Amino acid sequence: MKERIIGVIYLIVYCLVYLCILIPIVGIIAFVLLILLDLIKVETRYIDILFLLLILSILMPNFLNPVKKVVNLCMDKVVKLYEKVLIKYMNRMNEKYEHGMNFLYKELNPDKFIECIKHEYKKYKILLNINLSLGYYFKGDIEQSYKFLENIDLLEKSVLDENSKLSINIRKAALLNKIGRKEKAINIYNNLIKKDDFDVEIKNSLENLKMDLYYENDNEKMINHIQTLLQKETRNVLLLI
Repeated sequence: MKERIIGVIYLIVYCLVYLCILIPIVGIIAFVLLILLDLIKVETRYIDILFLLLILSILMPNFLNPVKKVVNLCMDKVVKLYEKVLIKYMNRMNEKYEHGMNFLYKELNPDKFIECIKHEYKKYKILLNINLSLGYYFKGDIEQSYKFLENIDLLEKSVLDENSKLSINIRKAALLNKIGRKEKAINIYNNLIKKDDFDVEIKNSLENLKMDLYYENDNEKMINHIQTLLQKETRNVLLLI
């Protein structure tokens, strides 16, 4: 038992010594534990090694300063790159706006202008409905949140990819379940699982939806289902190895 306690304390000190690189006060805690190790008669070589590590960790910030400078320089470059991308995106949006306005003022072609605006409206209307749905959800108005998702026509051609459409349907089913329309939610779920080729994110979302629909009021079944999923994933990992 004593050896086990010593092993645990040794591990704690080892971790604290390395944390000392980031938090100097941790060095004091590590030093106190070193004294404790000495009092319970741990072998001297362990104490010597830990003390050496403690000293090195205190000096380490001086060696890390050049590394920090390089990291900061890289971060500055990343920020500048992000700014360039953002500026490019804003310029592109302005160009598209000017392009549309040209139809109205320069080419005197209102029909072309209306067609251009309708195209942009269709694109951003979807995003606006998604964001409004999210806003009303956090406000606690679940029914209104669902209505905004229901406004999105997933059958027509749009900017949404297949995964985005699946995510919206999963979200609609989850909201329907919350407002007491479970039967319709289950119908959406059953239609979704007819396709079995999903990426990990969609697959996990479907599993969460399944638990909400079928095991919401049965903790035992939910736990058993989660355990089954974990066992399945563990087997998959072992097969990959």
